[in-house]
Amino acid sequence: ECGENHFTREEFNIIPSQRKYIVDDYLCIRCQKCMDACEVGAIEEIDDRLVVNQSKCISCGKCLEACPVKGAMKGVFVNNLEEQKKIIDYAVNTLEEYIESKQDELIQLGTDKLFLDELPFKPILDKSLTILNDEEVVREVLEDAINRLKIRIITWDGDNCKKCQMCIPDCPTGAISFDKDNDAIVRDKEKCLRCSICYQTCPFGVIKYFLAKFNLDTNKDNEEVIHISVKASQLAERRA
Repeated sequence: ECGENHFTREEFNIIPSQRKYIVDDYLCIRCQKCMDACEVGAIEEIDDRLVVNQSKCISCGKCLEACPVKGAMKGVFVNNLEEQKKIIDYAVNTLEEYIESKQDELIQLGTDKLFLDELPFKPILDKSLTILNDEEVVREVLEDAINRLKIRIITWDGDNCKKCQMCIPDCPTGAISFDKDNDAIVRDKEKCLRCSICYQTCPFGVIKYFLAKFNLDTNKDNEEVIHISVKASQLAERRA
């Protein structure tokens, strides 16, 4: 009613949150359980999409609890966004560098095998806390980034390359060239999109394509680790 202090009403009697709740359209299954859980009618259906009306949302988190699909409803921390981006970049770069260091092992991996490994989580967490000194936020940002991360990997068996140069004209970014001085095909990793076109073009199988996935969990010693699984692509077999 007019003149009423709404913050004295039970449904508004919460501690203000740093989170902003948003719906991931790609993951949302339109079950509307979040709409049913919202006590203030902040979630609306617009053009067959569920949208959180931020002017009504009181950041209670009940929509997140009700959502049956992990990641479809997100509670995003709205403060320290630049620091969050730096943390994500650091974690992704660290995992990419680790995968790159395993190329010799990946080259030997058959299409019916998995490369499995794990990395300790604590060094990544400790470094991230030097960027943003808020463990609750840092942990959530890292967990979401790591569990959703997929890294495409291109490996190049230079010793067995026939130097046919068929991969060079097909590269969309010009990342592949022929080094006349060293009589070798070379790939600029900074330009490479890891799109797999060179892998599909190579008739001799010296280029291989892998997909790495990550999961933050605990090991048998109850230590937090990042589980890594890498699988060789079977594009060539499917294309054949």
